[in-house]
Amino acid sequence: MDDLHISRELLWAVSRGELPASVISQIAAQHLMSLCRTCRREITRFQKERRAAEAAGSSRALELLPGVLEEQIPRIEGELQNAARDLEVLLALPPAERVQRVERARSRFRSATLVRLLIAESRKRVQTDPEEAFHLASLARLVAIRNPRMPRSFDLIALATAHIANACR
Repeated sequence: MDDLHISRELLWAVSRGELPASVISQIAAQHLMSLCRTCRREITRFQKERRAAEAAGSSRALELLPGVLEEQIPRIEGELQNAARDLEVLLALPPAERVQRVERARSRFRSATLVRLLIAESRKRVQTDPEEAFHLASLARLVAIRNPRMPRSFDLIALATAHIANACR
């Protein structure tokens, strides 16, 4: 990074979203550290203090983890059971009826866990039955799209889309 300088090309890449803005900050910090002893000393001290603070915060988080897990495990298990039941219901239907069932449902077939299970089923079948793998990945995408308030819905839509593409290969 010693020979790297801020350039218009880098600035344009950041403004277009091709590079994170942190690249510019890193280059600027490297220049300051190489040009000025005071800046180098302060940046180095700050980095040490920040690492110490992060370590202290992570140890506190580890103390809280058992209690959080104790509260969340029953909820997660319930979600997994419901999603497994929904998957079983969907797999018992012909493909066209699966789509209709998901589209007609008001509250059922809406969970992120179901999306993940459908993607896992798609992944299992991609070698042996690519058409079914494609359908299951498409169904996972449909479930994610129908519930935009689902946590990480855009990530799940992208993942399902990638599995659709994989089944097409």
